[in-house]
Amino acid sequence: MTLAHARALFPPNAPVGIAEHQPERDAAALRSLAAWMLRYSPAVAVDPPAGLMADIRGCGPLFGGAPRHIRLMRQGLARLGFASRIAAAPTFACAWGAARYGAAEAAVIAPGAEMSAVGDLPVAALRLDADVIEALAEVGIERVGHVMDLASGPSRSEAPARFGADALLRLDAVMGRAIEAIDPVRPPPPLIVERCFDGPTASPEAVALAARGLVEDCRQELIRRGAGARRVTITLARVDAAPVALSAALSRPSRDAKHLWSLLAPKVEVANLGFGVDRVALEASRLARLSHAQARRWDEDEAARAEADRAAGELVDALAARLGASRVLRTEASETHVPERAFRPRPAGEGARRSPAWPAVTLMDRPAALLSPPEAARVMALTPDGPVSWVEWRGRAAAVTACAGPERIAAEWWRTPGPAYERAERDYFRVGDSLGRWLWLCREPDARWTVRGVWA
Repeated sequence: MTLAHARALFPPNAPVGIAEHQPERDAAALRSLAAWMLRYSPAVAVDPPAGLMADIRGCGPLFGGAPRHIRLMRQGLARLGFASRIAAAPTFACAWGAARYGAAEAAVIAPGAEMSAVGDLPVAALRLDADVIEALAEVGIERVGHVMDLASGPSRSEAPARFGADALLRLDAVMGRAIEAIDPVRPPPPLIVERCFDGPTASPEAVALAARGLVEDCRQELIRRGAGARRVTITLARVDAAPVALSAALSRPSRDAKHLWSLLAPKVEVANLGFGVDRVALEASRLARLSHAQARRWDEDEAARAEADRAAGELVDALAARLGASRVLRTEASETHVPERAFRPRPAGEGARRSPAWPAVTLMDRPAALLSPPEAARVMALTPDGPVSWVEWRGRAAAVTACAGPERIAAEWWRTPGPAYERAERDYFRVGDSLGRWLWLCREPDARWTVRGVWA
């Protein structure tokens, strides 16, 4: 439709976002989705503009049969936010037509049932050009079954001259009488570099020297791929025991050999080499795009910010390597009015979540520190909903000199189903007392008073 037509579908003065279509981004996203689909099939090809072709021969026993296989595909795509139509058939052409024009959103076509599966579908299910479809429609050929009758009748030899050879060729592809192949996507191979010794060695210095050299080899490969490592693993193949894997996670993609080695060196130094190591391998199991950046430029402030960001990432990596990833946390905003859920801790090494916009948080004033759990307090109020005049907390009583509130906050009903959440509304008051304290008081649903937070 035209832009004016699209605007007319919205109410007057409605905020409308207009973006130019970028086919190259769609193609790149479809290729990425094809790479993701490799978990369901060893060969997946892109079928522009919005399709994928997968060869699932021999995969049925691994997924519990073809019906369950395609059901798992649809569930996985739904989790990514995609609606899908999937058909499994003996031929790619049959599956293509059934998925796009069939009545069922998920169909499994048995061998020999190709004709019954696509016979009632429109001619477009054969992937014909628009001019061929129009030429066939002029003589009343509108269904695939009509093309089948044409191909099996005495006029088959005349059909290519009138409609071209594509119609019969596509029909033969549906029936399996013509060879049809796909060009599957080929994701880059895993980044693994290794070095083998002439014989087992138990020398820590030799193993460390080999590992240090692998880090440099890994850096060169990362530069060639235009990527940075988010997780690296050194594997020591021991002659008398199982291999030992030493991993390090990074909060930001990096290909700095010095930084990578600073994370791996402490692990290599204390590794149990057993009776000798005959092979050392380094794998960058998680990669992320890392564009080239100029270290010095006219905008020195931007260069300084990039350097500070890199240094902060290296600090987080070093702390996580020594203290454990679960002990180095950062806070992430959450879209909720409930104070104790407004921010949640996450491992700092995971990096910021990918979201089109920063989560919306309440603009109301909140204390500098929330108390967990809330602490009991004694309060005197002029009226049940009125201002607080006196408060006792942590054994110290004082008169209230300033009070603002109440601010009523309801519980998240979608988290606590049932009638309980209806009684979980809480009233909050911001009070200042004669001792100079600013407290965030809460009147609980059972009429108790607690201190939920303190302003610094």
